[in-house]
Amino acid sequence: MKLKYIFLFLSIAILLVVFYRQYYLFHRENLDTIEASKCNNDYTDSTNLPLKEYCVKSSFNSAYDGTDVSKDAIVQRIKEGYRFIDLNVFSASGDVYVGFSPDNSPALISNKLLLIDALDAIATNALSTSTVFDSCMNNVAAYPVFIHLRVYRPPGSIVDIISNIASVINGPPAGPGQPSASPPAYSVNYLRNDDGTPTQIDSCTPLSNLMGKMIFSMDILNILEIYAPSTYQNAVTVPPDTITAMQSFANVLTGGSTFPAFYRYTDESLIYRTNTLGVGDSSIGGSKKTNVKYMYIAFPHPDDVSKSATPSNPNATGVVQPDAKGMILNRSIQFTPLRVYLADTNLNAYIKIFDGAGTPFVPMSYLITHLK
Repeated sequence: MKLKYIFLFLSIAILLVVFYRQYYLFHRENLDTIEASKCNNDYTDSTNLPLKEYCVKSSFNSAYDGTDVSKDAIVQRIKEGYRFIDLNVFSASGDVYVGFSPDNSPALISNKLLLIDALDAIATNALSTSTVFDSCMNNVAAYPVFIHLRVYRPPGSIVDIISNIASVINGPPAGPGQPSASPPAYSVNYLRNDDGTPTQIDSCTPLSNLMGKMIFSMDILNILEIYAPSTYQNAVTVPPDTITAMQSFANVLTGGSTFPAFYRYTDESLIYRTNTLGVGDSSIGGSKKTNVKYMYIAFPHPDDVSKSATPSNPNATGVVQPDAKGMILNRSIQFTPLRVYLADTNLNAYIKIFDGAGTPFVPMSYLITHLK
């Protein structure tokens, strides 16, 4: 009889855990207003597939060189061909700066690099044909560059960091006698609609629609960590003005149905939320279609560190850099931002994938053949 009740209790506990996960994911994704959909793209042109059909060279903490944050570090990442640039930002004395963080709480808060200077460095170098890129890749400047912003503010702070970011990206709000804001000169490179609003993208967006553009992304979980109570991380608790500010510049949100995210390289949910990369329906517009379901991103976690180098951390995974080949072939992950300042053999293998393909946007169909 006791075993019967124990089994019943465990069954109920498992059901509650499953329900909570689904409930949490549903409410977290309420910030994401773009519907995931099946793509009706043309799959004959390897340079104009839907975005989910490309593996993109991505870096994490892109302004950090292992010691400090700087514009030079960003430029170096750009020259190496990285087209996903991750910046951890915070506000101080009315300005917005770039810091360094293994998660979303800066371990290095520096006033050496303003966000506006970081964006200027990206626009000036990432989209310029005069930039000397990695010689192994061709025509890098023509490709879009993702700028991923992770935000931070101290506990108890009421600073609206996202609104401050919006003022940097869009220009300060119009003052008395000014008909509109004064955006920075490089805003001509933003991915915007004719009315000035950010163009929303998803996994089906053709690459040709994005070429030569700066694309801004933010993460849903990060936003909720900063703005929502820890006991109720729901989109309805985020101030409306903050959501409006975010919607004034963000082209896509990671962590929602449009762009599912994983928050450690060893996330157990990678097993059941993703699929093994394979050939898709060859009857649909050629053979360049794969079976990828969504556009995925896998971020590092502070526990993704060497066990021997951090013996005081019992949760260390031992994974400094992930197995990029495994992430692509076994999990169909297109964006895996690597901490380039932590060199190891897996980082070298990741770089060789793009060097071998000669492009920072590699078709997943190409990788099925060449990585196997």
